[in-house]
Amino acid sequence: TNLVAGSVPAGYSRSNLIDNSPSRLGIKATEDLGGGRTGIVVYELALDLTDGSAGGNTSINAPLAARKMYVGLDAKGVGSLLLGRDGTPYASSGTALDPLVGTTLEARNNYGMSGHRDGWGVLNAHNSFVDGVFFNSASWAGLYVNAYMGVGHSGTEYTCEAMTNCTNVGSAGFRNAGDLSAVVGWKGSAGGMALNVFGGYAKNAGGGQVDEPTAMKLGAQMTFAKAHTVSLQYEM
Repeated sequence: TNLVAGSVPAGYSRSNLIDNSPSRLGIKATEDLGGGRTGIVVYELALDLTDGSAGGNTSINAPLAARKMYVGLDAKGVGSLLLGRDGTPYASSGTALDPLVGTTLEARNNYGMSGHRDGWGVLNAHNSFVDGVFFNSASWAGLYVNAYMGVGHSGTEYTCEAMTNCTNVGSAGFRNAGDLSAVVGWKGSAGGMALNVFGGYAKNAGGGQVDEPTAMKLGAQMTFAKAHTVSLQYEM
């Protein structure tokens, strides 16, 4: 319920339906290229099922907002090399731990992890998608490595004022050449528990107008008794 003083007559109420765009609409395609290689195409949009403002702009009817858009090649036993637009390994490793991601209670928008409210989270792409080259490894005896490198040279350089009023560097067309993000982790089981432990690093090139902020994290997720999951993350 959204009640603003003086805006609603006595005896009336109005509702504000929030979707947060957890719905998706898109295309995923694969092509067997032989020799253990597979071609990949993904074109994904966020779909708002409430007020048609998936892009965050309620003044226009925009029920669709851009998300993942990439082509790639997957090599069996090695991993996937992607070119296009996706979330950074740093961001994905954290949001995967949050059972409330995509809702108004998610950690990245409520100071539980870096998000768009603090400026640094914007630079670390915790709330956005970035353009560049991505590598997601296969599982090597449980070990995995995911990495991202920004390669964009076009667009307007972004600026920040005291790390609070940052433009959304996840938008298409920003200069992100030199941005780096990587996560190294291990997934497996021990003592009857399913484990995922990882460390992450992110560096923003700054574009000449901002310092080069870096971020690091340690995370773990443990599932035991097949019914209980505990997630931990520390960011700096």
